[in-house]
Amino acid sequence: MTVQAEKAVRAWVNSRTDMVGYPPGAPGPLGHGAFLIGQKFPSGGAFAVISRANGPAQQMVAEDTGEIDCAQVLAEIFGATQAAAETAAAAYATAVRGLTGAPVAMGDSGVTCMVADNVTGPMDISVPPDQGELYLFHVTADFYLTTLE
Repeated sequence: MTVQAEKAVRAWVNSRTDMVGYPPGAPGPLGHGAFLIGQKFPSGGAFAVISRANGPAQQMVAEDTGEIDCAQVLAEIFGATQAAAETAAAAYATAVRGLTGAPVAMGDSGVTCMVADNVTGPMDISVPPDQGELYLFHVTADFYLTTLE
């Protein structure tokens, strides 16, 4: 089974008021939220671009693997300052590390995360000069996802 992992993770991030902030006047570390394609923000706040990475197929041993998709997800965390980008990346990584086995609804995507594993990062990435003045950190993780309720 394959699920749209990047859409599910985006929905999960954007549903978390501790990440994106609530109300809009009080933004969290990812104040601009998560997207599936790159964005251009003139100032302030950080945002994430979520994509599914090509990773090795891993299987859960104790579960029926036919109903669970293991997706390696890359979160590219951008910020106008290095501090903003790093703070947002650390908050995202901490939230993902909190997915330790209790099923969690991934926002309004209809997907449930059974567990996340192999979290790597935040890792500081040099951005080419033609990409503007943004700073970038990467966080990768394996998400075990299902559409079963």
